[in-house]
Amino acid sequence: MEPINKLVLDSLHREEDRFPAKQLSGLDAAGWEQLFAIASEHRVVPLLYDRLAAHIPGFGNCVTVANGRTDAEVDSGNKREPENYGPAIPAISKMSEYVHKVAKNNLRSFSELQKYLTRLDQHQIPVIVLKGAWLANKAYRGIGLREMNDIDLLFRAGDLPRAMQIIMDLE
Repeated sequence: MEPINKLVLDSLHREEDRFPAKQLSGLDAAGWEQLFAIASEHRVVPLLYDRLAAHIPGFGNCVTVANGRTDAEVDSGNKREPENYGPAIPAISKMSEYVHKVAKNNLRSFSELQKYLTRLDQHQIPVIVLKGAWLANKAYRGIGLREMNDIDLLFRAGDLPRAMQIIMDLE
């Protein structure tokens, strides 16, 4: 396994002692770009960003928006670069933008999902939410940490034609 791939995996690992703070602090700008590229490829940028913010002192204050706060909400006296992470700033900024796009997309998707579920319930059509939407809501600490591009719903075969019509009528 390539060292940069291992860094991504160790950064995402739930065991606290696996977080590679020393290795991350030694990365140059190109290494941080690779880290971002791999996380993007595997669609785990929001989760990686969240883990970095939890483990790197000052990380949450080094970009325009972090941890749900804007610059205006962050005390400028506390704003500082994370120690030994200067080369990471451009990649962290890209991650921050990416994370906010995912969060906005997920908020739109969950709003849409709520409309579908409400209308399907009104017509007494049982539905099971699958994959991304279910995971984002139940398995992750926040809905913005699980990237998703669609909504997967499971219906009984006999309900499918009515369910499809109800959903299409909402569009």
